[in-house]
Amino acid sequence: MHIYAKQISYYLFVAHYKEVTIIFSSAKTLQISYIGMQSQEVVIKPNLRVVLKSDSQKLDEVVVVAYGTQKASTLTASVSSVRAESLKDAPSTSIDQILQGRASGMSVTTPSAGVGQAPIVHIRGVNSITSGTGPLYIVDGVPIQSGNLADTGSTNVVGNANALADINPADILSVDVLKDAAAAALYGSRAANGVVLITTKQGKQGKVKVTYDGFVGFSNKTKFIEMMNAKEYVDFKNMSVRNAFDTDIASEVGLDTSPYGDKVFNLMKNSRGDIIDSKWSDAVFQNGFTQGQTVAVNGGTERVQYYVSANYNTQKGIVKGDEYKRLGGKANVSVKATDWLKLGVNANLGNSETKQTDAARNGSNFSVGGFPRLALINAPNIPIYNEDGTPYYEQKGIGYGPNAVFNTFSNPAALLSIGNGTTVNVDRMITSFFGELTPLKGLTLKTQYSIDYARVETTQQCSAKSNIILFRRLPFQIRVCNLIQQITTIISIIIRRII
Repeated sequence: MHIYAKQISYYLFVAHYKEVTIIFSSAKTLQISYIGMQSQEVVIKPNLRVVLKSDSQKLDEVVVVAYGTQKASTLTASVSSVRAESLKDAPSTSIDQILQGRASGMSVTTPSAGVGQAPIVHIRGVNSITSGTGPLYIVDGVPIQSGNLADTGSTNVVGNANALADINPADILSVDVLKDAAAAALYGSRAANGVVLITTKQGKQGKVKVTYDGFVGFSNKTKFIEMMNAKEYVDFKNMSVRNAFDTDIASEVGLDTSPYGDKVFNLMKNSRGDIIDSKWSDAVFQNGFTQGQTVAVNGGTERVQYYVSANYNTQKGIVKGDEYKRLGGKANVSVKATDWLKLGVNANLGNSETKQTDAARNGSNFSVGGFPRLALINAPNIPIYNEDGTPYYEQKGIGYGPNAVFNTFSNPAALLSIGNGTTVNVDRMITSFFGELTPLKGLTLKTQYSIDYARVETTQQCSAKSNIILFRRLPFQIRVCNLIQQITTIISIIIRRII
């Protein structure tokens, strides 16, 4: 039992069977709580008798387990449930970001702050050394793909496309995480690392209800390392040269003398006489912005219920060149054709685009094009921009600048200006058709046909003059039209197979 006295910072109680002795210096009310009981708040009196009522609401909650549902009061398996009420206060573009810290025994880690990054999810730790460690995801009874859709299994992963980002968080009713063998038994070996059951919103009988869900968010870099200024950098680098060669004069160590000075590292001035002192983090990072808009319509009659929504999300990351946008739609329709036959469809359609210039997004953290590394390693005595506003850059790197040593690292401003980067476009359809037959009272037979279709196009541009195009890039609007045509084709194939 937990007894808390308001208006004071400490409490002391001595508990006996059916009796509690409490000693306070000053207090007016008591808040009493116990596991499985409803909390009560009472005014302090010399003698109190408090009877706590059973919290039956929690025990009557329905939890999704494998192919059915079960009351929490009769549930024996290990299941963590996250309801829509707790999801709506955590605006995000992807469901995996919302689940962080909300389900016990579930670890969700994002490898980087880049947009569209597929998360690393573990349920009750890492269960394999050589095989996959991610859980099985089920959306409205459909097993779906997870991880990075742009990862084809080769050693060179070109882009990033989070498979879970195609599910709009505003359309989710609940998430149930099945963690033990009993809860995941029906899914077989695929559920060795756990199961995440995602249930989306359904139509309800009643008047038509229109809802709007929107959010706006901002982000920026925090606790970035304070770097040397140009003078500190030049003094430190020349000191290291002197320690190695007993001199820091370029000609004496076999290097060509810079027009900016006779030492190996020198200060550089612009036409106004100001010393160049570059802050490379400004060329790499920016203030991030996220927004999401969802409009939904639901309602229905005794025989037909529907839930239809449309969503649009955009995200600009804290690293320059990182962009993500998604346009999607959701339709859940159920029809009670007769007293013994029920038909329905759950459809989720979406088109997403993820852009990146930072080479570190593909795991190349030590690449010359890895933006976070460039913010730390590039020399502050070399300018980011020329005086005419164009990026300072030579063919194979930033160049010499005022130094006698060539800098082979990239200028992120130059990579952004020439359009270097990777674009991943994804057309996704997660759809299921089902039929329920009730021949006898208490007996229901259900069959379901499911589709998880993803079309991924990756475009990689290496320079302004020489482009490497892995797949043909299409405008955003044209891709949406192509997706509709593909859906029509798939539906016609299904109809022909059924006939």
